[in-house]
Amino acid sequence: FFSSRRRHTRYPLVTGVQTCALPILAARHGIQVINHYMQPEDFPHNLNLWAHPSDDELMAAVHELENPANLPALVHCSHGKDRTGLVAAVYSVRNKRYCRCTAVRQMVYFGTNGLLQGLVPMVENVPEAALCVGAFDGEAR
Repeated sequence: FFSSRRRHTRYPLVTGVQTCALPILAARHGIQVINHYMQPEDFPHNLNLWAHPSDDELMAAVHELENPANLPALVHCSHGKDRTGLVAAVYSVRNKRYCRCTAVRQMVYFGTNGLLQGLVPMVENVPEAALCVGAFDGEAR
């Protein structure tokens, strides 16, 4: 379980940040919680539509997902769509051979805020495989 919002919690098995009840439930069921704080804080608190996590913040979360010991994984941020979608998209381009455009379409389909212009360029900067998967039919995989 990955979360990306900074909030301290009173539960001993969940350290660092808490986004909602999901970390509490994860701890109750013995699911490992791995916390990665990422900017930007949630819109509308941050009105900079070009804001995005740093490359280091993003890649730290992606590298955790690339570690087989951390799978299966649930990725979640405060609302579960913007930074979550970004991490899932970059992971998919790097590890599932998604084309960048496919990963971006999937981000949008699952609710990434289209006003946040800083997220898409981060996906577009990820090297894609020579033969990438270009189709996204709107179904979760």
